[in-house]
Amino acid sequence: MICFTVALKVVADICKIEYHTQVFSKAFGSPKLACFTLSLLQILSSNCRNYYIKETMVNQKHFETPYNDLLVIVEYCIVAVGGLLVVTAFFRLGWFGTWHGDHFGLLLDEKVTAFPYNVVEHPMHVGGTLNFLGLALGTRSLVGLLLTMWVKGVYYVTELVEGPFTEMIYAKAAGSKKKKN
Repeated sequence: MICFTVALKVVADICKIEYHTQVFSKAFGSPKLACFTLSLLQILSSNCRNYYIKETMVNQKHFETPYNDLLVIVEYCIVAVGGLLVVTAFFRLGWFGTWHGDHFGLLLDEKVTAFPYNVVEHPMHVGGTLNFLGLALGTRSLVGLLLTMWVKGVYYVTELVEGPFTEMIYAKAAGSKKKKN
């Protein structure tokens, strides 16, 4: 989990360096290629995180309950809602909107306010957390519940740090657009 936390910090630092210097866009020859490459690294690290969390949940001691069948149903419902939030958010934002394209100058035309953003502010983080929670309940893993809380905490800190920076990017872009008109 420490690696996951460090990886998020590294990605945030790379994105801020890129925003201020465009060094990665220059090195890769285009902002899209640089952003795409970073996104592949993020996907790889996320898949590694997911694999190790799942393996930990499955292989650690589980709590017993007379409600095992009910927990499986609850797991599927929670995972379905989490998956719905993640997938619909991705389709609303597109590839570059999802993977820090704004830091590479690849801005969306306007803020996304349709579902799932009209339900939760950070649907990918909420959806991802729900997926871990569902798996923890389905496997009846106390360690899984702790790992889920850790992931949610990391997402929360990320939102506190990245949210204002992203808002600044769009505010600056809107200011530049007004000056041109």
